[in-house]
Formats: sequence, C-alpha cells, structure tokens
Amino acid sequence: MSEAALDERMSEPPSQVMIGSGGCVRRIALFIAGTLLSALLLNAALSILTLERVYSRSLLSSYTVIGDYHVEKIRRSLTFGKSLDRFSGLDRLLAAIQGENPEITKLAVYSPERELLLSLGAPMTETPDADRWPTAATGTVVVTHRAEFYSLTFPIVSAAEDSATGELQGFLVLDLPKALVGAKVAAARVQLATTCLLSGILAIGLLLPAIFWLAGRRHGQALRSRILGVTAVVFLGSQVAFSYHAISDFEDCYIDDVRQESVKFGELLRVDIDRILDLGVPINKLVRVETLLNDILGNTPELAAITIVDVDKRPLYRLESLATKTVAGGGERAGANPRYQIDLPLAREGKPVGAIHLDIDKAAIDKVRLDLALDLATVALVSLLIGFEFVFFLVALDTAVLRAAPDTAPAPVRTGAFLYAFAMALSLSFLPLYASQLAPLPGLPRELSMALPLSVEMLLVALGLALGGHWLERGDWFASFVCGVLLTGIGVGLCSLAQTSWQLAGCRALVGLGYGLAVMSTQTVLVSLSAAGNRASAITGLEAGYYAGFISSTAIGGMLAEKIGLRAVFVVGALLMLIALAFACVFLRSVGRRQPLPDGAPVVAAGATEASLFSLLGDREFLASLLLSAIPAALCLAGFLYFASPLFLSEAGISQSNIARLMMPYGLCMIYLAPLINKWVDTVGDKRIPVLVGGVLGGSALLMFHFIHSPLVFVGILVLFSISGALSYGARLTLVSESAAARRVGISRTLGIFSSLERVGNILGPLLVGSLLVVFSVTAAIGTIGLVYLACNLLLFVLCLVRGPSART
Repeated sequence: MSEAALDERMSEPPSQVMIGSGGCVRRIALFIAGTLLSALLLNAALSILTLERVYSRSLLSSYTVIGDYHVEKIRRSLTFGKSLDRFSGLDRLLAAIQGENPEITKLAVYSPERELLLSLGAPMTETPDADRWPTAATGTVVVTHRAEFYSLTFPIVSAAEDSATGELQGFLVLDLPKALVGAKVAAARVQLATTCLLSGILAIGLLLPAIFWLAGRRHGQALRSRILGVTAVVFLGSQVAFSYHAISDFEDCYIDDVRQESVKFGELLRVDIDRILDLGVPINKLVRVETLLNDILGNTPELAAITIVDVDKRPLYRLESLATKTVAGGGERAGANPRYQIDLPLAREGKPVGAIHLDIDKAAIDKVRLDLALDLATVALVSLLIGFEFVFFLVALDTAVLRAAPDTAPAPVRTGAFLYAFAMALSLSFLPLYASQLAPLPGLPRELSMALPLSVEMLLVALGLALGGHWLERGDWFASFVCGVLLTGIGVGLCSLAQTSWQLAGCRALVGLGYGLAVMSTQTVLVSLSAAGNRASAITGLEAGYYAGFISSTAIGGMLAEKIGLRAVFVVGALLMLIALAFACVFLRSVGRRQPLPDGAPVVAAGATEASLFSLLGDREFLASLLLSAIPAALCLAGFLYFASPLFLSEAGISQSNIARLMMPYGLCMIYLAPLINKWVDTVGDKRIPVLVGGVLGGSALLMFHFIHSPLVFVGILVLFSISGALSYGARLTLVSESAAARRVGISRTLGIFSSLERVGNILGPLLVGSLLVVFSVTAAIGTIGLVYLACNLLLFVLCLVRGPSART
C-alpha cells in the first residue's frame, strides 16, 4: 500500500473515513488482542520446548554416566578371563542396576554379534538399529529415540589403557521411558500457562481501553500512529513481564534438576570410594578415581569441577571441565553461591575422612537461560511485526473505500504477501545445512550438491515470473496468486520427505514456481493501481510486506529447528500456507477487478506481439539495468544471504536459532529503512543515480567481508547490503517500467521478462559460491562475488557517463 495515500485518506473528516467507527475499533482491538495472545502462547510453547530439550539432555547425560559406571564394573570382571556369555554374576548385576534405578524399564546384554544374551524387565521388542550400534573404536554410547523410550547402547570393551585398542566383548542396552521427561515438563507447563494467562489478561485489559479512548478522540491521521504506539507498548510490556517470570521459573526448575542429577553422580562416586576406604586404603592413596571423575564431567556439561578433599578441606583429587574453570584452587570456595555447590561427606567406620565437592557451572546455566531469553525476545519482535501488519491492513480495510478506490487496495495485498512469505520462509536460515545432510549427487562435490536445490528453486522462480507475466495478460492476478500459494505449500510440505539432493531440488522447484507466480501477481496489481509518482514507494511497501514475513518466519523457523527438528519445520510451513490461502480467498478476491488504472503506461500494450518482445533486448537502458545491475544484485543476494551466510555462521559455531537472528537485520532494514530511502528515490528524476549508488555500496560491502570477517562484522555488512538493495531495487523497477520499451511492450510483459531474466543471478549465485567453496573459504567466496558486483556497477557508471541523461520518454 502507498502509505502516503493511506495517511491522506486518514486525514479526511470522520464522515469520509470511518476509522473512528465502533466496528473498526472493535476489529482492530480484537485482531491485536488475538495477535498478542498468540505471541504469548508461542512464547510459552518455546519455553516448554526448551525445558523439554534441556530435561531430555540432562536425563540422557545422567544415565550415560550410570551406564558407563556399570559397564566399567563388567569390564573389570572380564579381566579375570571370563567371556561375557560365561559371566555367571551378570543377572545379579543387572538386577542391582534396576534396583538402584527402578525407572529403567528394560535392560539387556548382547554379544558382539548382536545376539541377546540376557534381558531384564519388560521384553525387548526391538533392538537398536543395525547401523547405530557403537564400535570398539568409538567406545561411546549411542542413543536411539523411539516412540516412547530412549534406548542407550553401551559398548563393552575389554579393559585396556586405550579403549580403541581393546576388544569388543558385547553391548549393554537400557531403555528409559520418555515419560520421565514428560512428568517434569508437565509441572512446568502448568506454571507457564498460569503466567501466560495472567500476562494476557493484564495486557488486554490495558490495550482495549486505550484503543477505544484513542478512537473516541478521532485524531484522523495521527490515530494510526497512536494505535501503533499503544500496540508496541502493550506488546513489549506483556512480553517482558511474561519473559521475566518464565525465565525465573525456568532457572529454578533447571537448577533443581541439575542438583538432583549431580547428587546421583556424587552418590555413585561415594559408593566406590567408601568401598575402597573400607578396605583400609587411605583417602590420599585412592587409585583410578580420576577415570570416574572424568566420565562424570565428560557427560555432564552443567558440572564445572569435582574435588575430593580430606578432613581438613585440602584438595586431594580435582578435575575441572574443559569448558570452564570456576573454582580456582579447589579449596574452601569462600564466597561462592551455595546454590551451585553440592557437598557429600566421606567416612570410614563412622568417622569423617573427607568430602566430595561438586561445583555446578553457573556459566552453563546462564547460557541456557540466555538462549531462552533470546528466543522470547525474538518472539516479542516477531509478534510486534505481525501486530503492525494487521494494524496497517485493518486501518485500510475500515476506510470503507476498499472497493471504490484503488489506492487502499494495496494494503490487503501487502498483508497477503506477508502471510504467504511467513509460511514459505521458515526454512531460509537452514536450507543449505539441511541439504548438506542429504545424500549428495554422484560425481558432484558436496558443496555443489548443497547449492543445487537453491539454484533450482531460483530457476523455477524465473520461470514462474515469466509464466505469471503471460498469465496476467489473459487472466486476473488473484487466480495466479492462489495458484502460487498452492504450489508453494505443496513444495514446502514435500521438503520434509526428501532423502537426496535431487529430491530436495524437485521440492524446491515447486516452491520456486509458486513464489514466482505470487510475486509477479502482487507486483503487477500494485503497479496497475499506483500512480506514476509513488510507484517506487508502492513497490517498496509490497517488498516490506514480503520481508516482514521473511524476517518473522526465518527467526521462528530457526528456533523451531533446534527444538522440533528440521523436517518438522517444513510441515509447519505447509500448514501455515493454508492460512495465507484462506486470507486470500476472503480479502483479496475482489482487489484490482474492474478498477480504473492511473494515468500512464498500460499494463499490457494493445497489439503487442511476440516479435515486439525482442525490442526489450535492443533497448540499451533495459539491457544495461539487467546485465550490470539486476543480475549481479540477484547473484549476491542468493549467493551471500541465502547460501553462504548460514554456512559461514555455522562454521563460526553459531547455533541455528542465532543464525536466524543474525540474518534478521536485512529484513528489518528492508521493512523500515527501505520506505524512507525510497521517498528520496521517488524525488530523484534520474533513477540511474540510486541504482548506481546502491550497487557500489553493496559490492564494496561484500568485498570488505573478504578482509574483515566475524559474526559481528557480518551484521554490519548485512545492514550495508540491505541499504544497497533498498536504494537500487525500487529505482530499478521504476526505471524499467517507465522506459520507452515498456510503453511499446507493456508494463506486465516488461516487468515479467525483466524479473525472469533477473533471476539468472539468483540461479548462478549459489552455484558460483558453491564452486568457489571447492577451492576457497566462505569469506573468500563472498568477497569474490562482491568484487563482481562492484565491477559491474563501475562499468554501468562509465556507460551512464558516455550516454548522458536517461533516454526515457
């Protein structure tokens, strides 16, 4: 929507603009309240998923320690020459394990040939997958996730100084019910639901009266800004209140859980030490105790150090985590927080001889808490974006001129684009990483196999844009848009089933074709309904809707990927596409039909023939904008943002959630900074100037990344690259749509052909970066495509100097 036009309509008297009507206010208030409650529910869901993930990891770590402890006992017994199938006391050992840990429902011992030797508890209905059995070389536990159980398989290797040189004797398998995690999560769910409900009631209780009060004062143009301000304050206030209580509750539950598990580990250690002390061995002459200490620390990231001290609290044995050094010296630990300490006394014949000190790593707790806080803050930002989009839409809808005046119709188009982009883009932050997990193409380097699905998607985007341009000559934009939504939804859903790079490429082809149809449809209807003087702003407003969807979806998709898995995110995206489809059918069906076009070039030129299309390639302005600006820009966008960025950030050790967050500034700039920039672009008579400035800025930014690179620098480069796109994109489309060639061929055909050919850059971007990655680093590849972009724009600048003023007529 042209915001200038909407603001102008909103400044009219209340008799003309019914923004202050009771029905309008109720709809705005209810939509915002619904968005607020949805955001709070999403926050609660993310908190639950985080707790479930943390509890699951803690549970598996605990029983990895327990399993290793008992495997070590079996190994020591095997040193006396017995084989595992002749281990007469094995049944008693398994019974002792289950007696100490009654929550273990199944216990079994297998031979090296994976034949069942002994089982205890519920019958073993299935064994671990054949390709998931551990080996003597790895010596590590393998965890298999089943419908209701976790299966932990431990290799039993003959005792040796180096487990890799030992002989595989068999396997110990134990099953844990997932209900152990579910019981803990259920208690937290009740607490979070209560916090969510109270926050929602308080926020809505403040929101609704404020909106009704503002509407009653009928401030005209200022009303929308004031509603947006109230929405922002209430949204952020409710999210901060909820997040504070959720994080506090989470921390309490998490620390209690870590303390319980740490006590369990300490008891294992104390039993072994007490047994040795009872044999008369002094506490300062214990042997092999470091092995158990190392096993506990290696499987428990929340523990910082374990120390065994004598009765005078002098440290005798101490082992610290590799990740953190928290208790210097290991002595009295004066001034330390007792909440993060566990002390277990050691005694011989009833007399104290020392103690075991376990120190919980506060930094590890803080890291998990920070991750949750970042998730909640991201949801707050996303909910604010969604709330603002609905305010824009509802204000335009309730001007009561939607069907009579075309200048308000772009608002629903923008919202439809937002919902579509939100459903489509959930996987943007991890698509190359997902492709890297699939079977590669035979004979191709892994890097090119990773790039293929994205390049195929971009190829089909170009085809979709071309088909959309021809479709719109004969049909209406709505049918084309709905077809694009359906194709994208099917493609996104099928991505969850892909097993090879070829299959993923086929799925992304459907996504690309649908995206091309959707973009061409929405661009054409906006150009048709916008006056020439604010066409760049209208196009930028549409782009803001798309980017609002992209940024919101990318952030949420990255967080969901860590919590429910990559494949499940595609399923969520396909389901959300149904919401975009429903919105289109309800609100967009009549937009643009039988509407008078503004003065200027027709959407499709009368009498245009296929032969006349070749005149576009003979138009120097069209060709120079395409080859030296549009294609290089698209190459960098796909190669840098969509392909190389996730790989660079992943190599830098950034988590999937934070990868999505670090990619957000690009979308934020396109939403909020680009419209401001394009107000200046609209005032520039020669649109080649912003095209050149944007191109030089973008190329220089990417080239700079070759020399200075870090996650922090990446964010700065991303902002500069987004400013580059904001300067050049709308200006470039305006330049082409107002050219002499567009008047001969028609705007729809011209934009369709231009946008289709522009996608050559999107196709080449991932392939070029993938090819460069075979030889160079990610940063060198990014710098190379930046150099190409910069060189093209410098050549364009020289050509502009030679040609002089724009040749538009």
